[in-house]
Amino acid sequence: MHDSPKWPWGKLERDHSGQLIRWQSLAEHSQDVALVFRALLMLPGIGKRLALLAGRQLDEVTVDRLSYLVFLHDCGKVNAGFQSRIDPAARMVGHIAPLGAICGRRADRSLSERALVALGADRLEAWGEALTPLFDAILSHHGKPWPRDEDGRLSAKHWLPLGGYDPVTELARLRAAADAAFPIAISQASQLLPSSDRFTHALAGLVQLADWIGSSGWTRDRASLPAEAWSQEVLQSIGLDPAPLRARIAEEALTFKAVFDREPYSHQMSSGEGTSRLIILESETGSGKTEAALWRFLRLFRSGEVDGLYFALPTRTAAAQLHSRVKKMTESLWGAGAPHTVMAVPGYLSDDNRGGLPSASDDMDGPESDRRANTPWAAEHPKRFFAGMIGVGTIDQALMSALRVKHAHLRASCLMRHLLVVDEVHASDAYMQRILAQLLRDHLAAGGHAMLLSATLGAEVRQALIEETRGGRARDAQRISFEAASQVPYPLLSDDHSAKPILYGGQARTKTVRVRAEPLLDEPSQVARLALAAARLGAKVLVVRNTVSGAVAVQRALEHEQTADKPVLFDVAGQYTLHHSRFAREDRRLLDDAVESAVGLNRADGGVVIVGTQTLEQSLDIDADFLITDLCPIDVLLQRIGRLHRHAFDGSGHRRTRPHEFASPTCAVLTPPNGLAEFLPSRRTGGLERHGLGHSQAQGIVRGVYPDVTLLEATRRLVLERPLWMIPSMNRWLVESGIHRDALDAIVETLPTDQREDWYLNRQRVVGNELAQAGSASSNVLRKDRDFMEQPLDDAERIGTRLGENNRLIRFPEGTIGPFGIAITQIAVPFWMLSGVEEEAAVTIVKTRANADFDLHIGARHFVYGAHGLHPVVTTS
Repeated sequence: MHDSPKWPWGKLERDHSGQLIRWQSLAEHSQDVALVFRALLMLPGIGKRLALLAGRQLDEVTVDRLSYLVFLHDCGKVNAGFQSRIDPAARMVGHIAPLGAICGRRADRSLSERALVALGADRLEAWGEALTPLFDAILSHHGKPWPRDEDGRLSAKHWLPLGGYDPVTELARLRAAADAAFPIAISQASQLLPSSDRFTHALAGLVQLADWIGSSGWTRDRASLPAEAWSQEVLQSIGLDPAPLRARIAEEALTFKAVFDREPYSHQMSSGEGTSRLIILESETGSGKTEAALWRFLRLFRSGEVDGLYFALPTRTAAAQLHSRVKKMTESLWGAGAPHTVMAVPGYLSDDNRGGLPSASDDMDGPESDRRANTPWAAEHPKRFFAGMIGVGTIDQALMSALRVKHAHLRASCLMRHLLVVDEVHASDAYMQRILAQLLRDHLAAGGHAMLLSATLGAEVRQALIEETRGGRARDAQRISFEAASQVPYPLLSDDHSAKPILYGGQARTKTVRVRAEPLLDEPSQVARLALAAARLGAKVLVVRNTVSGAVAVQRALEHEQTADKPVLFDVAGQYTLHHSRFAREDRRLLDDAVESAVGLNRADGGVVIVGTQTLEQSLDIDADFLITDLCPIDVLLQRIGRLHRHAFDGSGHRRTRPHEFASPTCAVLTPPNGLAEFLPSRRTGGLERHGLGHSQAQGIVRGVYPDVTLLEATRRLVLERPLWMIPSMNRWLVESGIHRDALDAIVETLPTDQREDWYLNRQRVVGNELAQAGSASSNVLRKDRDFMEQPLDDAERIGTRLGENNRLIRFPEGTIGPFGIAITQIAVPFWMLSGVEEEAAVTIVKTRANADFDLHIGARHFVYGAHGLHPVVTTS
């Protein structure tokens, strides 16, 4: 750090008026990043992963040579155009694209020769053929392959002398600084650089990580804390170097009871054994799969097999709730010095769950602008979530590391040292399944560990995932018949080589659930009366609908039927409400807490009705007496049934008391009164699908919550034919009866002859759509076994982890107060609600309603936002 500018500079900081406050030389910044990178490579966990990808150990010379190249990652900043930005009025010139003028295929030859001499290219070429791809990866530290093929002649002028400043001379000085920083790198000529595509992809991510960390500490007092000491200290503070924490638990006897304050089930102990890098635990909801995964992490962490944990869940609600449980575990184990638990859920962040990671101006996002203020890493940039030691978040954050999107390499390189736990793996989405398979394949190839958890995994899906993880294709998985699949033990712990049944304390636990069909799918008023009758008997009632519109219809009917003498409706801040995805992020957090309080472990006595959508089915601590649910596929229905009678005891250890009429768990499934034939697209007389059942097709894409009507028919028959379900002993048979191809084909064969053609057509469209989804996923995944530079990445991260879900994030005007009396800042609006609306459309609020609702205008679209969430206002002309 210097008091006055000297060229070339690497980092600037200005005040709000544009006045220069301080700056850092390019050589100092380059050294910071290179030393952080070297410190990363010296960590045993990362070093072990890189050695596997390289096919050999990384000796001292190789480590220093890679660090030497990283020192030059910002060599493009010496160009005169970039350096002119010391003047705040100067034109914005970057430092990556101008490198095409000296390094690209269309570079100015005479200029290129001068620059290459300045870089000592003749000496570097002796390092082997891997030099070019590795240096390409290093120059791509902004999160995507650098544009080496652009016409560099357009930027050649920035490399010409300007006012006594010669960029090429400064390039030589920067190279000399690298020589001085890493003398071992240039002292020997025999060692060559590692050469493999997977190693190159991992290197790219680690350089992005080092650049962020190196950029976060440039304002420190360099005299009191030199770069090398600072880099080692910051890696420990972030959680990238877990050695001190590992040493603390290695010295003590690590027991399950000490960590979780109860004796373990056999599957929890078994999950912690063995060194298989992929294991799959299938067990019913509420059986302790979370603790099994955490126990496996602790065992692997203590032995040095992993350096961290990422727990990936299907929804933000589930992730937010699990975060507190994981945090409690770490605090009980490590006490005051426990590692931070990062909540990797955009919109749920706070100072407490940000994870203690440093801030840095995000120079990786597009053209550098040192004029903007530093922002906390996690507030707007979730790509860095995996840098912490322990994180809990959504599966989408992990899947982004396997897609062709900007900063995928940063995510993947941070994640590779973790135990990746994926909760609620099931068979509902071919697109996500293919991306997950690619993620697992890459993670395991780097020596990472993974654990999959599911209550409802079908045998066909399990085998397809294992086959794809091995590098094969799903269709190459060994075919398993319905008879064989339904005989597979449940619960089950398996890896890609073997499987063994699970017993709980000598025998499987059993919960007998009464299920019945109620033909009330189109009757929200009658559904409301059914729920109210149970709640007035003292029952905790969940009403789970497939769509937001269906949930709101029941909620409105409940409010109409409610009586003042005995209120049993769910309310927050005096407002009757429900739970679904179309709430502002702050209101969602409030609703999450309120649901847990009303029907969680420590629920109060008295009846209540809570209406919601799929956002309720995977929450982690809901304990209902009576469930009313829309018809849905069997695996989803079992998820929802997992909310019934979840806890035999309350949080104080007392046996849970329930109304006599609901002493046994009871589930009412809302079905169409005339069967499902009317939901077939070929027979539907209306427009889109109703209640999420069936599908519509537009632009060749099949859309719908549950598009396969045959899956729904399989569930309907199971409900009608089996009024008592013994869980978990019947789980395997129920799942296979509801999703296995043989079982679905047999259902179609039993239908009347005049209907079969329509049912076959529905199946063909759905299967065709699944193949199309898998194909789309295959074209979107990032192949780390292929050339780094030949896979362009999407700048705006428009490639989604869930097909068709490109929701828009709308920010409210400052000071907006929501229906529950708290300030709200933003809401995710489904893409179809804003079709045709400009990205920068104005957002205005008009408070014209007597209650807590308000009118929201986004461009020309009109919405109402209130205690029922966001819904569009339909105008008629």
